[in-house]
Amino acid sequence: MNLTHLRTSPGPRRLVYLALLICVSTIFIGGASYIADFRDPKFIWPLFFEALFLITVTVSFSSFYKMDFAFLLFIFGAPTGILFTQVGLLVHISSLGDGRDALASMNDLLLIFCLGGICSGFGFFLGGNKKLPDERISLTGFCLTIGLLLLCSLTAAFLAQGENVNLGNFVDLFSIIFLILLMLMVAGLSFLKPGDFATNIASSIVFAFFLATGFATLVWYEVFLPSLLGDYSSVGPLLALAVLSIAYAIIPYILYLLFLLYRQEDFYDKLGTANWHIIEAYLFWFLICYGPAALVDLT
Repeated sequence: MNLTHLRTSPGPRRLVYLALLICVSTIFIGGASYIADFRDPKFIWPLFFEALFLITVTVSFSSFYKMDFAFLLFIFGAPTGILFTQVGLLVHISSLGDGRDALASMNDLLLIFCLGGICSGFGFFLGGNKKLPDERISLTGFCLTIGLLLLCSLTAAFLAQGENVNLGNFVDLFSIIFLILLMLMVAGLSFLKPGDFATNIASSIVFAFFLATGFATLVWYEVFLPSLLGDYSSVGPLLALAVLSIAYAIIPYILYLLFLLYRQEDFYDKLGTANWHIIEAYLFWFLICYGPAALVDLT
């Protein structure tokens, strides 16, 4: 039997894709069951709508615009995971008094990001970074996808809050002003840097995300130092500010990815590097703020 022929045949490839999906789903759900509570709305609804958005975008773009699903998973998995993780984190913080009780279970919600990271990883190893699209999405597809992203994130936020629904927790004037200043900075840097303006925006948005995570890390120290003196009044509000700043900063990046697919720019191959830098910055912030104690600290 010719292995090369089997690898290029649609039937065997579909079976292997199905087997991979079953294996990853079993590992993810089985492993997550030891860490997170699937009955917790703050965990399950952001996870569900993250998966729904990724599946819808992947299936739709693959069907209507002949884009390779591995490429779509590759570019959208990680940033989408960051956004929906922040939704779960903010709901979690908002539901607990001064925020101290939130610290013990924050790492559970990192599993939401893990799902997006797994999708990006699979997209990469399936050659998504090399399967660049030949067709651009339509303006209708561009607008509908933005609407789907907003609908999924807002619905996840609404359902995750359970009986204490207050979408006002997701609006912060300081974070909005901070985002506007970041986007103005992105536009200015992209304008001044030599080369194509649209190409420059990609690296500028990544830089802006680094600044947002840096700001969120500094906010953590504003929480940590007073807590050493027994003042916990600022824990909840400042952690919410940090979470919102990162959530607001990742949304323009996802929208820019969609804009690239609409414009059909020729630098998709650089998106892997951009995604990797964003993952680095996000995990740095998450582990600095919410990382568990080392074994030596428990003795």
